[in-house]
Amino acid sequence: MIRLFVALPLPVETRNHLQMLTGGLPGAKWVSPENFHLTLRFVGEVENGQADDIDLALSRIDAPGFSINLEGLDWFGTRTRVSTVVVRAERCEPLMHLQRKIESALVRTGLEPEERKFSPHITLARMRAGRPAEVQAYCDERAMFKDGPIDMDRFVLCSSFLSQSGAIHQPEREYTLGA
Repeated sequence: MIRLFVALPLPVETRNHLQMLTGGLPGAKWVSPENFHLTLRFVGEVENGQADDIDLALSRIDAPGFSINLEGLDWFGTRTRVSTVVVRAERCEPLMHLQRKIESALVRTGLEPEERKFSPHITLARMRAGRPAEVQAYCDERAMFKDGPIDMDRFVLCSSFLSQSGAIHQPEREYTLGA
């Protein structure tokens, strides 16, 4: 079994900009900069044979390269508990088109369709005990954060191994986006 997700990798410069946003929020478990990425589709645990099918399906995707812009911080969770702190990525048609193609390709391999609506973001922190008011104030203080345009010329299939120090992400395959 292997745990997989499909993502847009981020250049070092962008990861450095994101790292400057980390710190100063009680209860936050910060994502390490080498793990910053924009998830296009979480796959989950699959057998190695299905991983090969996923790789083949993703390798057949033909989509153009594009640019993304990052702007502002946000959080996911409930009214009483925050689960993650994120940087928002601007929705643009080429990004949404690529995500739809990936979703379609993965469903054709036998995966269940993703139930959650795609919300482009980069996870900064997972929260152990985040209260919405504290986290909202943290996000509001950094609301002017912007980065981009960031050129996207490829997407990757990554494996993810859970360890005591957090998830370890490993690129397994890389797929080039067209001109």
